[in-house]
Amino acid sequence: CIALGRIASAPEWKAQIMEVLRACAEEKSWRVRYMMADNVKALCEVFKDQAIDVIIPLYLRLLVDAEVEVRTIAAARVAGVAAVNPTKEFLEQLMPALEKLTAPREQSQHVRASLASSVLELCSIFGSQLTVDHLIDIFLQLTRDECPEVRLQLLNNLEHLSSTVGIEVLGQSLLPSIKELGKDRQWRVRLAVINVMPDIAKYLGEAKFTSELGGLFGAWLMDPVFSVRDAFAGSFNRLSEELGQRWSEVNIIPQLQTLVEHKNYLYRISAILSTRALAEVAGSDFIDKHLVPMVVKLTNDPVPNVRFNAAKTILAMHQVCGKSTPKSFAGQLVPCLYRLVQDEDPDVKFFAQKAISELGVSYPGGHAMLSIRR
Repeated sequence: CIALGRIASAPEWKAQIMEVLRACAEEKSWRVRYMMADNVKALCEVFKDQAIDVIIPLYLRLLVDAEVEVRTIAAARVAGVAAVNPTKEFLEQLMPALEKLTAPREQSQHVRASLASSVLELCSIFGSQLTVDHLIDIFLQLTRDECPEVRLQLLNNLEHLSSTVGIEVLGQSLLPSIKELGKDRQWRVRLAVINVMPDIAKYLGEAKFTSELGGLFGAWLMDPVFSVRDAFAGSFNRLSEELGQRWSEVNIIPQLQTLVEHKNYLYRISAILSTRALAEVAGSDFIDKHLVPMVVKLTNDPVPNVRFNAAKTILAMHQVCGKSTPKSFAGQLVPCLYRLVQDEDPDVKFFAQKAISELGVSYPGGHAMLSIRR
């Protein structure tokens, strides 16, 4: 039908093709209905004159089809269809179907996850006011879904919402849900929340962001899952860019200083990874005052894993720290590498040698460097 529509412009041809499409939408075989739903956007583009009156009504029926596979693909295509008819009237027609696709009325988690992956794209299509009036309740329902994949899909597309609605709506309606998701029992959901933190900080601003979400920082830095700790540590450079160096000094550094003293070496590793991320955007005074002392302290850690991560961090900091604060780098960090290269642990020694080699520095007194283990 799509191919014929592109070459046949006569009204009688299009009328016959519309009859075929109606038959496809009512076909007993779910695979035919699936293909109809999957290609609905292309059909609307080819048959523009018939899109609103014929094709979209057929799509709305497929959105509540009896087969899970058909509903799943139809839910994934909702934004493409809405772009064809971005009106309040169409949104009001669409809402009953969307409500049926959320729990508890929709039993399939695959359908709900498909809807969650696409529904936030409707925000930019319909605009702020219609989003607030009609769509917010759907979003909130999906954030409370029992299936972690549904919550995860929604979070992965949260920027569509945060860039459309105002700060008041974001704060009043969604922040409570985001805070709960930040403590979700599924680590992938917590990870997804961390990944959108810089975008949320951009729209909320420093004061609102810190007061509402600052309570989660400590929990993320000491999360039982390494991927969560690593992701939050890695996000500090973007957060510092959005909120400023002073914000990091007040809200992040005290928590890192606590971690440096923590009895669990995994959390001390989180601290060293955090200094690496902050060094990417920090100024020389910030590095000298806060980051270098932490790295120096952790090179003396009793646990080898912490010490070799400190050696790796010194190397990673070189491009920033070596150029902006040569005194602290050459005067404090490089001597730490000289000491670590004599470490009893082979892994610590290896990473210290590797750092010295890649930094291009020599040992005091001009001694030859040790060979790097391959």
